[in-house]
Amino acid sequence: MDDNKEYLLRIYNLAALRGLCRTKKEFAALLGVNDKGLSAAMNGSEKHLTDSLVRKVKSWAALHQLEEEAPKDPAQQRGVFIPEATQAMFDNMAETIRIQAQMLASLQGAAPFLGGAFAPKNSRTEK
Repeated sequence: MDDNKEYLLRIYNLAALRGLCRTKKEFAALLGVNDKGLSAAMNGSEKHLTDSLVRKVKSWAALHQLEEEAPKDPAQQRGVFIPEATQAMFDNMAETIRIQAQMLASLQGAAPFLGGAFAPKNSRTEK
């Protein structure tokens, strides 16, 4: 029974994280079950934690692809995960920034040879 209770809580939390519901009452409405009974089942009431309810939650979770998002390994729950395309974009941006920094560094060393020190706008360098 504890496994079923944990399963209900896990699916509820996944649904909440996806923005499908905010409260247990909203979750019960999505499932089409009584909110008091669902809450009692999620609190471990054996009377309310029926196989029928668990099957209904499993069916609903499969329909909304919630179980696919649950990490199998607890170590996977840590960190920030981004899509491969986004990672490639960040890698390209980092390389561009590195190249620009090299260009700026080389131009800063060449500034005296490009006409001397830079003067403020509207000022004259001749005497």
